[in-house]
Amino acid sequence: MKNNTILNFNDSENMNTFFESLSIPTEEHLQDLVNSLNKNDEPTIRWVKRASGDHTIKLKKVGIFSASFNPLTIAHEQMMKLAHKKFQLDEIILLLARNNVDKSVFGFSLSERLRMMAAYVDPLSNYSVALSSHGRFIDKIKALKQELPQFTEYNFIIGYDTLVRIFDSKYYKDPNKALKQLFGQCRLVVANRSTFNKEDISSFLLNWPDFVPFVDLVELEDCYTEISSTEIRQRLESGHSVDHLVPSIIEFFLNNRIKSKRPIKPNDS
Repeated sequence: MKNNTILNFNDSENMNTFFESLSIPTEEHLQDLVNSLNKNDEPTIRWVKRASGDHTIKLKKVGIFSASFNPLTIAHEQMMKLAHKKFQLDEIILLLARNNVDKSVFGFSLSERLRMMAAYVDPLSNYSVALSSHGRFIDKIKALKQELPQFTEYNFIIGYDTLVRIFDSKYYKDPNKALKQLFGQCRLVVANRSTFNKEDISSFLLNWPDFVPFVDLVELEDCYTEISSTEIRQRLESGHSVDHLVPSIIEFFLNNRIKSKRPIKPNDS
């Protein structure tokens, strides 16, 4: 039976038993899902795993964590836990973009990331995983509105770096118009990073006073703020442990990948 408890395993035998009990799509199926989306079509969402319960309930508060999950870390996990608790979210959707606005695919393939994400949420009753055809948040909202009930409240869970990108004028023909359209449909839940604390986030938002009421903050403890997916990929490449940097089920995936000797595609930058 599903619950909302974040699981942790220190025993490899128990982890193997747990993994075999999961109901997750194959990597081949997920690659077909990735290939089915085209950025030239209308914004679209494809579900990988859906949270249990009634998906027709109106007045639902949804948290959308849209990130690269390359791979998912305990910092990602903590951001979701804090947002869920502080804002009483009914569902959290881990959303991966098929076509990111300014990132090529490096590190783990999209199908690998989706499979790790699906394994992570499988025991969690109010967590979902989805794939988006488009990278811009305004397009993600458009696609999600085709899937979720009317009057759903959308809360995007993001880090400081994503906040800066959302307000970057290079992504819009008319930035002010586009941002008004975006914030007319969602709120942002922003977490701090090691180099950008709550005061830095508040200071940045002073440049956009009209949108301050639509941005909320959650504060990560220092032990989480320096963790990054880039660091984890680098540690894996150099043969170092990522224990305590990723959730147990993600570590299981990564260790199995190392055993299979599959290379990690380096960052283009």
